[in-house]
Amino acid sequence: MLRSRGSLMKWTLYALAFFLLFFLECCVFNRYPISGGVPLLAPLAVVTVACLEGSFSGSLFGLAVGILCALVYYRIGGVMILACTLLGVLAGAFADKIGRTIVGVLVSDVVGVALLEVFLVWLRHTFYLIELDTLLAIAVPEGLYTLAFALPSYLLFWLVHQKCQPKAD
Repeated sequence: MLRSRGSLMKWTLYALAFFLLFFLECCVFNRYPISGGVPLLAPLAVVTVACLEGSFSGSLFGLAVGILCALVYYRIGGVMILACTLLGVLAGAFADKIGRTIVGVLVSDVVGVALLEVFLVWLRHTFYLIELDTLLAIAVPEGLYTLAFALPSYLLFWLVHQKCQPKAD
């Protein structure tokens, strides 16, 4: 993961890009819920980085993002450590199979957000005993609201990835 000075710069820029997305999620879009749902942009960042960098690096990035989410999110924080790490592994493996293209990232985003929302609905229904219809009424708009940021998230991390590619002589 960190083999050279250029690699350190790349991961620093990835972290800064993530913090920009996380700031927008927590401080801007949290104030504008749609049908009770707010976007979860952290999983989009994990999936995008995993698709661009591979499964191992994606899992480490997901672990770091999950730990930060555990500190910030109310009630579901600890679950995000496992969820983001698994999203990183799965998205990186998927990208290894189909290629590291925008289509692969967007498909991974859709699948990742759907899996995360299903998992959160199951968790809240099972452990907090919240009615399933109530959870679905929030999860569907939340998932769609999150997916609205899939392309901007991809473009942000793709720019970092392109900026930090080694120059060909």
